Amino acid sequence: MEKQVYYKAKALLTENERIFYEILTELISLEHHIILFKVRMEDVINVDFNLKKTDFALYQSYRGKMRNRHFDFVICDRKTQEIQRVIELDGWTHRKESEKEADAFKDSACAEAGIKLVRIDYNDMNYTSVILKKITS
Repeated sequence: MEKQVYYKAKALLTENERIFYEILTELISLEHHIILFKVRMEDVINVDFNLKKTDFALYQSYRGKMRNRHFDFVICDRKTQEIQRVIELDGWTHRKESEKEADAFKDSACAEAGIKLVRIDYNDMNYTSVILKKITS
């Protein structure tokens, strides 16, 4: 008999992410918006498809940079599903050098794609006025 390899995850969100999700649902009008979480970066940002025709290897390289990455939260218009902003919840792990590089990549990719990226530090989770100001500015 083979050893079990696959197990159901306990939850989709960490405890801090779940708390932050609850805060977001109180701050954002759910009548006009939807809040998605753990959304693949490739579902939010597209690589120029014309590049696929002219330089397939480069196209794959740009896509590869996004592979296995996700955004913590994505706020969309309820009717159109248009992406309005992306939110990254930054804890202590974001102080590591490898995470700083990943964060810088997400920042630059969002800027180039014209997507507002908001970074919320775990330490700000108790200050709803700070969160609201960051996500609405």
